[in-house]
Amino acid sequence: MELWRELVKAALLGTERERSAPATTAGPLGEVVGRLNGTDAEGRLLAAAAVVWAYRRAGQGVAKADESQRTLPAEDEEWLRVSGRAGAQLGLMLGGEHGELLGEWLAAAASARKRAPEEWLPALLHAGKTQESLRDLVLAVAGERGRWLGAQNPEWGYASRGSFDEALWERGRLDERVAVLREVRRKDAGRGREWLAGVWEKESPDDRPKLVGCLAIGLGMDDEPLLESMLDDGRKEVRKAAANLLSLLAGSRLVKRMIERVEPLFEGSGGKRLRLAVKLPAACDAGMVRDGVERKPQGGYGERAWWLVQMLADVPPGVWAKKWGKAAGELVAAVQGEFAEEVWEGWGRAALRHRDAAWAEPILTAAVGRWTKDDSPVALDVLADLVGLMAARRREEWLIGLVKSGPAQAAALLGQSKFAWGERLTLEVLAYLQSQAAKADYQTFWRWSAVMKQAGTRMDPALAGDAAAGWPAEGKGWGLWKSGVEQMLAALQFRRDMLEAIKEA
Repeated sequence: MELWRELVKAALLGTERERSAPATTAGPLGEVVGRLNGTDAEGRLLAAAAVVWAYRRAGQGVAKADESQRTLPAEDEEWLRVSGRAGAQLGLMLGGEHGELLGEWLAAAASARKRAPEEWLPALLHAGKTQESLRDLVLAVAGERGRWLGAQNPEWGYASRGSFDEALWERGRLDERVAVLREVRRKDAGRGREWLAGVWEKESPDDRPKLVGCLAIGLGMDDEPLLESMLDDGRKEVRKAAANLLSLLAGSRLVKRMIERVEPLFEGSGGKRLRLAVKLPAACDAGMVRDGVERKPQGGYGERAWWLVQMLADVPPGVWAKKWGKAAGELVAAVQGEFAEEVWEGWGRAALRHRDAAWAEPILTAAVGRWTKDDSPVALDVLADLVGLMAARRREEWLIGLVKSGPAQAAALLGQSKFAWGERLTLEVLAYLQSQAAKADYQTFWRWSAVMKQAGTRMDPALAGDAAAGWPAEGKGWGLWKSGVEQMLAALQFRRDMLEAIKEA
């Protein structure tokens, strides 16, 4: 400690004022510091500090170690390690370069049954801590060493999964308990439900929201009584999470209550050529609030319109097809009056919640028909997700047609896309962007700039070479487009190299 204090003093005063060589001490440490030489005072000081810092760090570990703290080593790895090139690319992404592609790298590595290099495991586990959506993929490629590391650091507790450890469930940290409960739900949903029900009343309000989310794994009607009871919880986040899960169960009491509330709001007429008029709910009572309906409106809707959207979102859209004996497209076309857009949005949210792709194209087509240049009649994120719900082949055809007929709407939807673009759509978008880059139209550039940020992460990476050719670099509008195009092409090229590297032995 005395040596360290002297080094700190020298650093604070500066080597100009503190010119003496680093002090020494007896023993092996003193011998190492004493062998430092050279005429560079700053260099000697930094070298001595590095030696003492390493000594202190190593000493701390040895001083604290005892038999009770020993842990078993990680089990042998089943997956091969990725190539050095793939590992280097992972390091770049974890360091912030092309970080938006981390999920794709993880998915590709997991698909190839390859694991991440050991040197990147701490950074990778930290990424899983901060991005919950990546956790399952992180755990897949982290391998046995990653799970071992997760058990050593409280911040990585989510990674220490893989067992029915009831002791860890009862006494572990929150992340560890969530990880164990999720694993139990994967293997035995009933046992996980019993575990949660047995301790629910004792859980703190702060922990409950994360625990209830575990019921999404293996969700079934056997979970309905427990979730129904959670609608009376004192924590709003718990009530909302429980209501969302109950809305996924077509036979739940919550869904039946929503149907009973919404049915009287529709009035059908017209016989074979059905016409549907809708009126807004008169009030949002305590029962609606208990079932997850929020009184305060979002997305620019009025109060009553927002209540209607939320209630429709909770009802499986097939209920309405059965009630009126019509297909999704016929029902969307049948909605008349000033609240048609609210109905489309509610049905769109329900289609996404229940993964009912039959409703995606009818709602999208109806929305595009009423879409002004800068105003979507249905929430843009809902429409973009509906595009992703469509079957891949039909989605490509529909979007290619939209690029040609409604480029403003195409730009809005493609700018929020979360799905991979196929070869035909990639080529169509490239051709359109190249034609527009030849112009000096700022409005078109502004509209498509968001698409370019997304395009490099969505286009077919096999076309990276083709994508780099054909740009009007000599055109008068190129200065406006140049930076965005280069970033798009860089991301596309990185993806192609990244996926090729993962395939390497």
